[in-house]
Amino acid sequence: MTIQTTPKADSTQPNRTTQPNDEVGSRSQAIFKPEGNAFRPTGLAAGPWYEGSQHGGAMLGLLARAVERHPSERPMQVVRLTVDLMRAAPMEPVTTECRTYRQSRSLDIVEASLLAGGKEFARASAMRFVLNPLPVPEDFRGEAPRLIPPASVEAETSALGVEDREAFHQALDIRPTPGFELPVVWLRLRLPLVEGEEPSPLVRVATAADFTYSMPTMRKIMSDPEGFDHEAFVSINPDISLNLHRPLLGEWVGLDCRVFYAEQGAGSASAQIHDESGVLGHASQSLLVRDASEQTAVWKDSQSKAGGKAG
Repeated sequence: MTIQTTPKADSTQPNRTTQPNDEVGSRSQAIFKPEGNAFRPTGLAAGPWYEGSQHGGAMLGLLARAVERHPSERPMQVVRLTVDLMRAAPMEPVTTECRTYRQSRSLDIVEASLLAGGKEFARASAMRFVLNPLPVPEDFRGEAPRLIPPASVEAETSALGVEDREAFHQALDIRPTPGFELPVVWLRLRLPLVEGEEPSPLVRVATAADFTYSMPTMRKIMSDPEGFDHEAFVSINPDISLNLHRPLLGEWVGLDCRVFYAEQGAGSASAQIHDESGVLGHASQSLLVRDASEQTAVWKDSQSKAGGKAG
């Protein structure tokens, strides 16, 4: 059975709105506005690739919201979310549809679609485990270096460009670690994904994780803005997978990123996902690599402005 999600606020979540940073000057107060069973994108949903199209992070957020709100008889947590971003959704009202693909005593598999005008633009598959709290010995919890906390890091938006119009990155605080020698960054949604709703931990992780492959590019622009203009290729992620062993604590999402490219026209990106308490999972992306001549006019313009500011 297919169930169409509605944009009503979850009664289990506080109904508060994070105030935007005055430096950005954004007019919108949320990424989407509820409109019946649909979600109307504001300027903050806009992406960098094509005029009039949505950012992948905004689309990911709606699909994450759909799979975790899908009805269940027992409390569950999303432990895996895989999304195929088949094409950028237009800056028009979109809906999400969700259904249970498989259900057992311990888990279920949920599928969701993002649609506009009756056409599917992205598809998600999620695995949800039934909550089963139990003690785990400290030496089985895993170890990873703690990231520098976000409170100790300054915000950075100059490497993203597009400051003369509303776009998705303006809905986030973005804080690369000092020196940015490694592609490690903290991100935080400053505004609701859907007007009137506090973003859930899963929505916060999904919207931030879309930036996994772009963090090394940000580092390149910030360290050598002139050299970036001569890059031989561009890349984009048509998918993303999240594996999470616990929910995000707090609002900040830390990404410790790695990206690899080959000469066959493909690449791969991955990141450990952190909060201020430690690691909570990882993200992975497949990267479509093409010649730099295939850059869209919108992307060229945004990166030209970013290079000028970074310099």
